[in-house]
Amino acid sequence: MKLKQRKISIYIGLIFGSILIGGVSRAQVIPPEYGQKIGDVVVSASLVGTELKDMTQNTSILTNEDIKNNPNQTIDQVLKNQSSVFLNDTPYYEKDVTGQSLNVRGLGTQRTLVLIDGVPANNAMYGTVEWNRAPLSAIEDVEFIRGGVSNLYGNMGMGGVINITTRQINENKGEASASYGSYGTGNVAASKEMALNDVLRLRVSADYFATDGYVVQSTISPATTYPNKKTTSVLSNQAAPLLPGIGPASANAANYRLDGSLKLNSDTDAFFKIGSHNFTNLSGPGYSFAPKTMQQTTFSTGVVTRLGSDHRVEANAFYENGNLWQQNVSNSPPASAYISSNYANPFSTVGASAKSIQKFNDFAIDEVMVGVDGRQVAAQNLTNSFSALSSTSNQPGTMHPLRTLKVSKSFMAL
Repeated sequence: MKLKQRKISIYIGLIFGSILIGGVSRAQVIPPEYGQKIGDVVVSASLVGTELKDMTQNTSILTNEDIKNNPNQTIDQVLKNQSSVFLNDTPYYEKDVTGQSLNVRGLGTQRTLVLIDGVPANNAMYGTVEWNRAPLSAIEDVEFIRGGVSNLYGNMGMGGVINITTRQINENKGEASASYGSYGTGNVAASKEMALNDVLRLRVSADYFATDGYVVQSTISPATTYPNKKTTSVLSNQAAPLLPGIGPASANAANYRLDGSLKLNSDTDAFFKIGSHNFTNLSGPGYSFAPKTMQQTTFSTGVVTRLGSDHRVEANAFYENGNLWQQNVSNSPPASAYISSNYANPFSTVGASAKSIQKFNDFAIDEVMVGVDGRQVAAQNLTNSFSALSSTSNQPGTMHPLRTLKVSKSFMAL
């Protein structure tokens, strides 16, 4: 009698943490047979590259085709229809940039790690997700691992990890696309790939999204002039009219990226990615003179060397620097609305990792990974507050002193 050999995957993790304070998926269902063989799907979010059929955790893959066939225009709304994901029906561009949360399996809005090409997309200041950095035109696939992965990713992975991968550089080609819809909503995207030589290949890409007035104001408030009110008993329950200064909500987002792929030798590959990301919106209904703006610069690089058919070594590093600028508005009729405070929230994230992966194809242990991963997150809250308007001068008062809150977090996974 021949015994069937069982394989075991072993991963060991150790987390160190410190805090300093001062001043997608559809269910994994076997597809029907169409006489076609589907290749193995490798999950890179496992850090070692595990085939989907071998994943022990509930894992789903959204392919590029799945994303293209989805009617939603943003990746957060594609994900909201997946099991175990709690997202409301409001796309990220209609929400305050500090409120774009993600909740998986009910573990809270800051317990799921979102990665874009290995770079965390969780905001260092608020823990919210920077969905604007992942336009649909740039996405190759999305991996979604439900359940705790803290042994691999630290305390930000208690609910799971969503790994968004952008398209790889394949050959010399160019692409362009555009769309336009109601309320001035449009998308424009373009990219160009270039093989400079046998070692270096580049891709330059850009995309722009904009919408004007995704909130129909007439459905929120009757067309009356503030502060006139109808006082008859029949109409006493009418909604409040629009306050002065409130206008149609709008948003725009732009992403510019330079990707590079290097073939250093037959056993060593490397990459780098540089990105500039800008997002501005009037979360509606909002005051037309007080937009909120997020600006980010990202950089990531990595190298993988194969030391044999069953052994490889990887090293990666990333950096993000950004700033959130927003203004709060006060409105005390009959005086005009005015900006009551300015907020500047600069933040940064820097991290690096290295790991060695050894496969054991002829033993009970399938593979062993030994590695170290570290990340430093820093953010500041800089606030300028203004006094109330004078009822007669209709001008803002003096500015209060600057208030600063600094938050720094770091952790290491081994």
